[in-house]
Amino acid sequence: MDLGCGSGVLAIAAARVLPRATIIATDMDPTSVAVARSNMAANTAPHRIAAYVATGLSHPRLRRTESFDLVVANILSGQLMRLARDIRRIVPPRGKLVLSGILIPQAPAVIAAFVAQGFALERHDRVTGWSTLTLTKR
Repeated sequence: MDLGCGSGVLAIAAARVLPRATIIATDMDPTSVAVARSNMAANTAPHRIAAYVATGLSHPRLRRTESFDLVVANILSGQLMRLARDIRRIVPPRGKLVLSGILIPQAPAVIAAFVAQGFALERHDRVTGWSTLTLTKR
């Protein structure tokens, strides 16, 4: 799952790396979802990626019991922290979470929010002022 998909680049990359996976991408901005759908059609098998307009995990498909072995999100730290509990619900034990779009000074608060929801930090990459966090659900 690509949460806050923007142009869809992470969903497209996931489709290429995980050729047997079905991928869901969401964004709260309808224009972003339209752009993502166009990019997905041009770059991958579009039937393997579903893109929805949704704020957080509000889409009906995501409110069901569906779970995702991998969730990626490149969104602001405040949004990530607000979504931590909902993300916990859709990631099964041993599932992976890759979070980016986090300024390095904001990373400790994001880590704490997800550790409180049962995730363990596996990796913290820092590049030119930005953090990428890789976590696993315990």
